[in-house]
Amino acid sequence: MSEAITLDAKWLLIGKLIKGEDGISSPKDSDHIHRRAEIFALDGSRTISFSTEESTSTIVWLSDSMHWAEVTKDRVSIHSLVKPSEIIHVPIDHQIDSNSQDDPFNREDDHVVTQNDHLISNLENAYDNSLTEFNLYDADLHSNPIKVTTTVLKIPADVHTELVEISPDGKWIAWKWFAYHIKNNNPWISWLQKYFPSIRNAPSIPSTEVWISRIDGSDMKMVGYMAESFQGAPPYSLSWSFDSKRLYFNAGGDTMWTIPAGN
Repeated sequence: MSEAITLDAKWLLIGKLIKGEDGISSPKDSDHIHRRAEIFALDGSRTISFSTEESTSTIVWLSDSMHWAEVTKDRVSIHSLVKPSEIIHVPIDHQIDSNSQDDPFNREDDHVVTQNDHLISNLENAYDNSLTEFNLYDADLHSNPIKVTTTVLKIPADVHTELVEISPDGKWIAWKWFAYHIKNNNPWISWLQKYFPSIRNAPSIPSTEVWISRIDGSDMKMVGYMAESFQGAPPYSLSWSFDSKRLYFNAGGDTMWTIPAGN
């Protein structure tokens, strides 16, 4: 099940997978997976139901809070709250092999839509600590055909990535990772550590850190850290303010903390 709320906080979209033709459970169609989506006005005044074109499509709101997009590997279908029956189909122009398993728009929880309606996807690969780099895909949902650009992001060496969040303006990435560092505040020693593994015999400390970078991975800056830490330590969540200037995080309990992002 996927859920999304509009930026104006007036509409809620819920998509779910169910068995049966046209969303109706039936023993004869027990192997048929169908996706259905429902849109609710949060004031209770209206409900819209529709079936998606593919069970694996991604459904996202556009920034105007009046349109939603159903994204598959080959095209985007734009729907309107004003005229739900009128659908605009726009092809996706990208270089991804149609037979490839790497479909950046065919996943539930690894994408974000920015304030200028760019769909940024493939975020889950940031958590694969066996990788040294991964592709970030950016689809401009206002272009026709929809253009997809690919950015190769390098994952810093010797870190265990735990959280990755794209800023609403699509210009920044917030990272939370766990790492070991030499117990020395000299940045020159830390730099040498990356290129001379033998230095790792020096005393080291575990650290949970929050950094930001530009969307292309450049201009890395540390926002904060917690020394003598462990994998899975707080913060447990990480999100951006609407103006992309502050970070919010939860360090346990019911309290939400905020700090300047430093960008």
